[in-house]
Amino acid sequence: MQWSEVLRIALGLGFPLLLIGHVFATRVSYEWFQLPSEYGRVVTGLISSGSEGRHLALLAPGWIHGCLGLDLSLRRRVLKVWRRLFWALAVALPIFAAAGFLAMEREVTILLNDPHWRETLSIKLAAEHGAFVKSRRELVVDVYLVTVVSVILCRILILYRRQKPLT
Repeated sequence: MQWSEVLRIALGLGFPLLLIGHVFATRVSYEWFQLPSEYGRVVTGLISSGSEGRHLALLAPGWIHGCLGLDLSLRRRVLKVWRRLFWALAVALPIFAAAGFLAMEREVTILLNDPHWRETLSIKLAAEHGAFVKSRRELVVDVYLVTVVSVILCRILILYRRQKPLT
């Protein structure tokens, strides 16, 4: 197996760990507890929690995983000129996305100085609801990890049994 295949598989398996936390912190908590899911509230929550680095990091594994998969399929079907263009776009797009996120962070920081803006964002998740969401998020992560480890162990067992002759 090539290094790019191993990297693609590892990133593909690791990406859900980052994404589960993001989904529970945004969509699930808003759906379960009927908080308004306005874009400004979500972005402000992400930025005020100090987790913007983690959310920027969400770009990397998913994007690299997808690009490696596309490159693998394009390698056989597309001229090398098009592959170079693909990789140029593949590098540029997440850089632009990160720059947009950082620009949005600066804008939200300025808006947080406005009392009217802060007032519209004053509805927050109650502490007990936050603990409930956190426990459910951890449960989903645990189930995911157990599933992945179980599949890997089963695969190892199958390979071992194929190598060992039955007597």
